[in-house]
Amino acid sequence: MRHTLSVLTAALILSACEITSSGIDDEPIVEEGIQLPAHTGAFRVGTSSFSVVDADRDDEYTPEADMRELNVKIWYPADQEGLGTEIYMHPTVVELLAVTQDYMPPEDMIDALGSAATRATVGAPITSTIAQLPVVFWSHGLGGVNTLYTTFAGELASHGFLVVGIDHTYGAFATVFPDGTIQGIRTGANAPPFPEVVNIWAKDMASVLDHLETLNANDPDGLLTGRIDLTRVGATGHSTGGSAAAEVLTFDDRFSAAVTLDAPQVGAAAEGVGVDDPILLFFADPSDYAGTLVADRLRAQGYSASVAGMNHYSFTDLPILLELAGVPDADRQASRRPPGTLDPARNNEIINAWSLAFFDRYLRGGAGALLESGAGYPEVTLQAIGQVGAPLP
Repeated sequence: MRHTLSVLTAALILSACEITSSGIDDEPIVEEGIQLPAHTGAFRVGTSSFSVVDADRDDEYTPEADMRELNVKIWYPADQEGLGTEIYMHPTVVELLAVTQDYMPPEDMIDALGSAATRATVGAPITSTIAQLPVVFWSHGLGGVNTLYTTFAGELASHGFLVVGIDHTYGAFATVFPDGTIQGIRTGANAPPFPEVVNIWAKDMASVLDHLETLNANDPDGLLTGRIDLTRVGATGHSTGGSAAAEVLTFDDRFSAAVTLDAPQVGAAAEGVGVDDPILLFFADPSDYAGTLVADRLRAQGYSASVAGMNHYSFTDLPILLELAGVPDADRQASRRPPGTLDPARNNEIINAWSLAFFDRYLRGGAGALLESGAGYPEVTLQAIGQVGAPLP
């Protein structure tokens, strides 16, 4: 049984925007408004969306025997444009954020999120120059949505990766399913304990990878058939999503590398069996989540990096979006969730460069020299962690 948002929230939505029941593949495209920064890779970026129902999994968020259902968005390298530039965020989710959250005054939130266009085009064919694409899963923070990381996902795609963003149902701020049903976030007594949430999200990644295996064998839409390199799969995520990216390494051997972005160190990676695969732990400076729990249980090469001037929300699109929307810096910094003090363009450059260097090395066999030298990034304090073959402490 699906449980929709509260009556009050629903009323606010209905008064603020028009809700349609069209599928997520039918999200509108835009021709003008704020446009996200250009990507630096050699490829254009295509995007597509679909939903996954795991008939073999009960949804641990609900007391009923529901099957776990997830919305998924993919970004991938393309040679040509598709049908048009995709909007940044589903209009319903924009209005929900504006009326229920305090990132910014509602009008600023709508300006920043509602008028933004991505650099991705809908329905573009995958590039013909890469036979099979390495895969990076992207997991949002608790109360976020996968499109809040579009600049980073698109950057990886422009460099030749298939990026798979999951909206973790009941953990995402709001999930709009293909039939128009809206599911809100569950927290506190209405959600499992936090370590269990991390494990659920990690299992979401595994479920979606199962689905990608099916699509790689035979995609009814023809987009992904034979185009996924299932031997080169990594995961990344912000906050709770980063914890889940580390967690999935502990039980699913199909995943072989992870980047965590200011993520709590909980779950099996931090307090249990540990990790046998390369990992990059990226932290704000200061961070509530820095520490050595994951490093102490890492039996592979890894890195820990902290970035001066970043805070927890620096690892989202908010810094660059709010700047593009013309929100004064004083207003940004006075909000409950300020986006850090680094220049937004530099902020994104650091996250993109380090994530790309890591996944290039561990999923494609590239040099990843930045991971050793840190050259050109004085804001980043880098430490090597882990030990190949080290016993569990």
